[in-house]
Amino acid sequence: MKFTITRIDPNKDSLDYEVDFSPLSPDTKPTALDVLLQVQENIFPDLAYRYGCRNALCGVCTIEVNGKPKLACKHKLRENDHITSFSSLPTIRDFVVRRDLVNKQLQGHLEKDQDNGIVSSDPAAVEKFDSLNQCIECYACLDGCPLHEKNEEGGHTEALPYGNPYAFLKAQQAIVDPQATSKSKEKALSFATDLGLNTCIDCDGCKCGVGINLMREVINPLLDAKSAQEK
Repeated sequence: MKFTITRIDPNKDSLDYEVDFSPLSPDTKPTALDVLLQVQENIFPDLAYRYGCRNALCGVCTIEVNGKPKLACKHKLRENDHITSFSSLPTIRDFVVRRDLVNKQLQGHLEKDQDNGIVSSDPAAVEKFDSLNQCIECYACLDGCPLHEKNEEGGHTEALPYGNPYAFLKAQQAIVDPQATSKSKEKALSFATDLGLNTCIDCDGCKCGVGINLMREVINPLLDAKSAQEK
């Protein structure tokens, strides 16, 4: 099977390479990670990429296949597929991107109230919190987000001034946390607002890599809470 991979060095021109993959059997469909592992072993020993659990649980192996974000350890490739780095974050080299930028945006904004000793007994709140906890931080939701694209257009490589679906998910998770106080809820909602939450009113919707309904479980509840706060 033949595939194309793009090697990226920020200091040089990107280069495309056609590579062959030798499956264990004719019926085997390799994952993108299978191909990267074999390419590193047989062609480019210095090929840079990330992977962890190999079970679609850790989210660190996100790459793009034919321009769409995929988990390298999970996505099965077809003949002539094109594998590139995740373009919604700056590429360090080859398939390694600046993942730290996303969580840096959250630091100092979503800490719990340390004086809180009350745990909500509301089953609905617990269910909402657990549902959002399915997020594996693959950051596939950044793809196609008009608000996050402002970060890319501005060339921001340290502090990201604009939000993204992942940041809004973490804000909503802080709000529905069974241990959340009124103070921590207000802080999380204010954080989401400052990141540009109102931009999401006219958005067509964001997509989650693991199936969380981001509009129903994150964006709309945040917008509703903001609207209620302003009344």
